[in-house]
Amino acid sequence: MRSALVVEFKRVVTDVTTGDATFGSAICSRAKEWCCYAEWGAGTTAGVITVESAPYSGYTGTWQSLGTLTWTAASRIDQLNFTGLHGALRFRVSTTVTGGTVTVWAGGRM
Repeated sequence: MRSALVVEFKRVVTDVTTGDATFGSAICSRAKEWCCYAEWGAGTTAGVITVESAPYSGYTGTWQSLGTLTWTAASRIDQLNFTGLHGALRFRVSTTVTGGTVTVWAGGRM
């Protein structure tokens, strides 16, 4: 039986080189400890994912940076852990992924 306090890992973006994706309050309100992974594809040579927080998903100002997932090698996983109560989380490709694509996963728990 699954605990009601666990948020399952979700694929945030799949096989991208640019762009972003956002978790809104429906997901963010369920967790305060977070972990995300960047899964760098074969052939990648660069890229950065910036993880950011804001009070709500439609916020149009500058979001608060929580950290980055910076490319280290092709066919590798990089991880970022962070805590806090967030109204929304954004996973943004802040440096274009070159030579391949990245998939980002995120999950959390209370």
